Amino acid sequence: MLTHESMGLDFIWWIGVVEDRHDPLYLGRCKVRCLGWHTEDKKLMPTEGLPWAFPLMPITSASQTAVGQAPVGPVEGTWVMGFFKDGKTAQDPVMMGTLPGIPELDTRSIYTLTQGFYDSRAYDNAIEENEHIFSGTAFQKKIRSLINGADNQRASDKVPREPEDLSFNNGPVVITEQQQISPYPDFNYLNQPTTPPLARGFYDSSSGLRTQDNLKTVESRFSILGRKRKSIKDGGHRDIPTSGQITGHQGPIKRMKIDTSTAEEVGATSTRSQEKFKVPRNLPTITTFGEPETPYNARYPYNHVTQTESGHVFELDDTPDSERIHLYHRSGSFTEYHPDGTVVNKSTNKLYNIIHDNLYQHVSNHKMETIDGSFQLYVNKSASGRDSNFITKVGAGGSYYSYLETGNYYFDSPFGSFNSESRDYYLRSTGTKILGGNNLTLETDGKLAIKSSGIFQANTANFTIQSQGASKIQSITGNLTLGTTLGSINLNCTGTPFLPGGGINIKSGVSPIEIGVAELTEGSTGYINMFLGKSGTLGKFFMAPAVITAQTPGAMALDAGIISLSSKAPMSIGSSIKSLKSCFDDLIDEIAKITVPTGSGNSGTPLNTAQLQALKLKIAACII
Repeated sequence: MLTHESMGLDFIWWIGVVEDRHDPLYLGRCKVRCLGWHTEDKKLMPTEGLPWAFPLMPITSASQTAVGQAPVGPVEGTWVMGFFKDGKTAQDPVMMGTLPGIPELDTRSIYTLTQGFYDSRAYDNAIEENEHIFSGTAFQKKIRSLINGADNQRASDKVPREPEDLSFNNGPVVITEQQQISPYPDFNYLNQPTTPPLARGFYDSSSGLRTQDNLKTVESRFSILGRKRKSIKDGGHRDIPTSGQITGHQGPIKRMKIDTSTAEEVGATSTRSQEKFKVPRNLPTITTFGEPETPYNARYPYNHVTQTESGHVFELDDTPDSERIHLYHRSGSFTEYHPDGTVVNKSTNKLYNIIHDNLYQHVSNHKMETIDGSFQLYVNKSASGRDSNFITKVGAGGSYYSYLETGNYYFDSPFGSFNSESRDYYLRSTGTKILGGNNLTLETDGKLAIKSSGIFQANTANFTIQSQGASKIQSITGNLTLGTTLGSINLNCTGTPFLPGGGINIKSGVSPIEIGVAELTEGSTGYINMFLGKSGTLGKFFMAPAVITAQTPGAMALDAGIISLSSKAPMSIGSSIKSLKSCFDDLIDEIAKITVPTGSGNSGTPLNTAQLQALKLKIAACII
């Protein structure tokens, strides 16, 4: 029920200092010692005896459970003002706002267990005259904070503070906390306005944002700006190389092009294998990038800053030509919007982006990424089917480059296949090995050419070369050797009878053709067999020099211990002038005409003329 003293009907203002903010009801209430209403003598009016003051929330807060703003803000030592809802009874205070100021005194000189209107936290034990209350030894004597407070559970209250230092060494940030856990105000900020330094800007010398380093003005390492610069320098984010420029090559990249010329062309003047790659036309020009430094240039009163006890910062900077939005975490992680719209998003530790649906990204120009460690991409984890593919597409005029400095390149598809389709396919390596688990097939609709500047070697269980047209094996300057260790060498020709193009032709220009058995030891049984087809007109064996002229009649020599010639039909042996059979016939005819002188005159013809004629028949059965 409203009374004469309530809700402004008998309005009473008050100003006071917050001594306790740990509201057991979590309503944002604070215990406030009010000037003129409460004594500064804590023995007469201890902190726990002060009434709880309600915060007056703005209309932008619903002040409903789970709806609205957290009703917290003041800390121990904060000057606040308000009014008493119950008028002169003064037991139901309401906080309307805080009063900024400039702390001037070193609290060591004023801190006692009994004096109010300061941060209510004091020490359990007396501090020596020459001992600073914010020192580590003083801290070891424990900060006495609300030992007899509302919940009666705390033995001490650790005061939140911004970090002492942040260390960056190409890894997660290392936070060094302040050793002096002091009450408010922090002695580092004595004689400074309570307005956050970032809101005051460079133009307020008391902000501590800049300092002198070797007569050079730089951002103080104790300020957020200094920590951000230190992060760029020590974290190695100033000059980060990208994959835009393929490095590691001296001069233009050599192009290995398979030579498809014939053996005659290669032996002549072919230089196709010496062609080189041209430098790509659209190779990115950006080779390094770096974390941009903050464009902070705030000027009071345009920068709207919220800074918390532990060092979190939120800035809405409206400084002309320096407009920014900045959300900063005490660890050095931040998101900053620059005046030109550039966005810098940085995490000094891990970063997780969890998306339950699709992710769409569009980059109107170039995208550069640098990863100091490994890169892992898992596509189609759910094995949902064909629509979950990994697709990379480069538009017309672009090229796809993949460069490994010293490592290996692996592609593994144990249950699938590898398909590559292009107009031309080039593969270059100092050592290339292609392994087929079962079958390896090289197939082309055109010409297949294999060229090697060194040795071409094929090791296989069985080796078959089959051609629908003409086939050629040729050595330009060296020897051509067909050999077998335990097997045999067979040259087979299954041509159609009486049609041209059949047969086996072995030709030599000016060099001899040698067919023989390797050197044999005594008792060896090596031999050479030449077999013809079945008897008839097809079973013909013919050996002759390729060209015979009057000047170069040619010659053929057989040099062996024993030469055996055997045929199922008579053989023809002779030259273009006369056959061996006709020579035998002439010889036998002359023998049959032989007469010798006797005492009574010349003898008659030989008595064995019949035998000589029979010999002619035997010779005719062998040679013709």
